[in-house]
Amino acid sequence: MSFPRRGEVFWGPGKKKIRPLLVVSNDQGNRYSNDVVVIPGTTQKKDVIYPVEILVTEGFSNHTNISQSTISRYINLLETLFISFRVYQFRLSLVQGIKKMPKIYIADTGLICSLLKIKDQKIPLYLKGRLFENFVFQQLLVHTSLMEAELFFWREKQKEIDFIISYNHNIFPVEVKLSKKVNIADAKNIIEFSKKNKISNGFIIHNGNEIIEIGKNIYAIPWYLL
Repeated sequence: MSFPRRGEVFWGPGKKKIRPLLVVSNDQGNRYSNDVVVIPGTTQKKDVIYPVEILVTEGFSNHTNISQSTISRYINLLETLFISFRVYQFRLSLVQGIKKMPKIYIADTGLICSLLKIKDQKIPLYLKGRLFENFVFQQLLVHTSLMEAELFFWREKQKEIDFIISYNHNIFPVEVKLSKKVNIADAKNIIEFSKKNKISNGFIIHNGNEIIEIGKNIYAIPWYLL
């Protein structure tokens, strides 16, 4: 029996014209349900937007010719379906963090590769780092959920730390590096963040095979030990 599969694109009616519709509901539901969840797209392609890390901004709205409020509704739907997760900026005030621009990660790197038609490990170089970060997010999400911890990211004056774990009144900055070897230079944002927030720890998740203390209480850990 033929049925729409996740990642396939069909043409269907939009508000004013025929639009490409991306199937995002899972195949099991698509096979047996009368309803299929889709996201409308646009044929007006400008710069390439990759579904690895989406920022909900007016710029994204301009790229897609879809209003920002509509994009927010789509993203809320994806979160309801556990297809994507929103990560907020770390701030001492939770309200301030929510007001800042969040990052959104996809729940399944396999889905990302399917949508981008990447097969047989032929991942373009410019996407490897983003996919690796998305994969690490998936692992950290599991751990923080089990621990009942909170997951944030930090960005300030063009400096960024990929993840901040807040647990039991303790803060743990975590950087993600695709390289197999890391050194103290890779921890510069962790060091600055630690001084500012008066903490003395940090972690770098990397693509190598060794656990290394690259600075005082800053450890590089292979991804497969997560």
